[in-house]
Amino acid sequence: MNKKNVLIYFLNIILIIPFFIITKNNNIFLYTLSYSLYILLIMMFSHLNISGILKKYLDLEYHYTKNKIYKTTILSILIISLMMGLLVTLSGLLLESLFSIKGIFFVYLMMSFSIFIIPTFNITLDYLEAHDFNKLKNFSIVVYYVSNFIFLIIASIIFFDVLKLEDYLSIGLLYTINILSFIIIHIIIYLIIFKNKKVLFKATKTREEVKINYKNIIKDILSNNIIKSFYNIIKYSFCYLSIILVYLILTYRYFYNYNEVANVINITYFYGIRLVLIFIILIRYISLDKKDKLIKLITKKDYIKFREDFTSFFYYIIRLMMACVILVSIISGPIWMLIFKNNEGSSILLGLMILAFTFILYLTFMDILISLNNKKKIMIILLSSLIIKLIITIPMIDSMWRMGYDLMYGDFLSSSLAYVVCIILSLVFISKKCKLNFTKDFDKILNIIYENIILCFILVLLTFIFKIEVKTRLSAILIIILYVSITISYFVILKKIKIKKLGDNR
Repeated sequence: MNKKNVLIYFLNIILIIPFFIITKNNNIFLYTLSYSLYILLIMMFSHLNISGILKKYLDLEYHYTKNKIYKTTILSILIISLMMGLLVTLSGLLLESLFSIKGIFFVYLMMSFSIFIIPTFNITLDYLEAHDFNKLKNFSIVVYYVSNFIFLIIASIIFFDVLKLEDYLSIGLLYTINILSFIIIHIIIYLIIFKNKKVLFKATKTREEVKINYKNIIKDILSNNIIKSFYNIIKYSFCYLSIILVYLILTYRYFYNYNEVANVINITYFYGIRLVLIFIILIRYISLDKKDKLIKLITKKDYIKFREDFTSFFYYIIRLMMACVILVSIISGPIWMLIFKNNEGSSILLGLMILAFTFILYLTFMDILISLNNKKKIMIILLSSLIIKLIITIPMIDSMWRMGYDLMYGDFLSSSLAYVVCIILSLVFISKKCKLNFTKDFDKILNIIYENIILCFILVLLTFIFKIEVKTRLSAILIIILYVSITISYFVILKKIKIKKLGDNR
């Protein structure tokens, strides 16, 4: 992630509040399932970036070539999206006929028409960046995502509350909102650019441009940094696979009815996962500069400095995550009550926070591993984690059932173990390449664990005084403020004690 994406993530997260209010009497399982696939599909184009090459030909005043590359890239995206849309629609037909998921064919059909939107919009943003329309680019990002958010809420009210359409029709039609926002923002961009007359939409081909091989240029654009797309596809496929596997296992192995399965999946993979994303984004945002510094050191091949900074970064992010996981796990009930005015998903939130711990480490190590640019090892590691996820999900869910725990914990555990394998393999390769050594600083890990055990002990003791079982949003707010304040105070006091000890030793 980068800092510019925070708005996008934030809007996606806060969407759950109005969406829950509007659709609480409706089943949005089809939206949860289709949206996870939608994110997976658009990530296939995440490696595309044409701003550099457009800038190159713009500086040479090859306006025909510049526009040709832009238009051909857009056309390529449309063609690939059309082929993917066809496969998605056929898969929807298969899911509806074989697994009795009513309406998924229509939802997938409507969703397939919007696969091209985000990749095409990003290419347009690259076009603006190449022409130094940076203000227009930033304005376009805000307008598109804010308008899409507003239109989605309005459409939800119309489809679910006013027209009272069947759930699958309402959900399928929600994807048309993406197209509406896309059209509006492109009209705005065209009018502003045309008004300024700074960009040549039509240009004649010069003698030098005749020799340019456009086919090779587009081929390079589609293939450059494809490993990042592969990584994103694997990363987002975990969620989609979890939904499919949980649906099949609970339906055909444990004989849950459709509404029960849909409710569990909605709570977990639509509402719960977005709440957890708040903490994932927060930790990733706080540690972004430190991680980027590490990647720059790898690029410069300054492995000595990298080793020094990596260990401190590793301990920093472990300490931060453990504190967040402990805190949120303790107050998961009040958090759920505050957002949804019930306690239905508090145990799910607790499980998701534990999953988030391994997920953040997975993201961090994979970002560093990708910077080392060993495509073969990256693909092996990613595929290994995916295969492990597929193999152990059923045994893990069965284990939770035998022990009497929530079956969803089996899915969380299978994903966590897959991430752990990926983390270990990544760490082995990074250590081998950069000569890392954790043994000399192992006591720091023990200190972090010790500090967080004390924090957990304090917060658990506090639950006997200030009960976390709340029934109103006001009491939920008060409990959250109290426990957050205690956690912050604990680490402030801990820091002062460490500073005092350091001063005494001197």
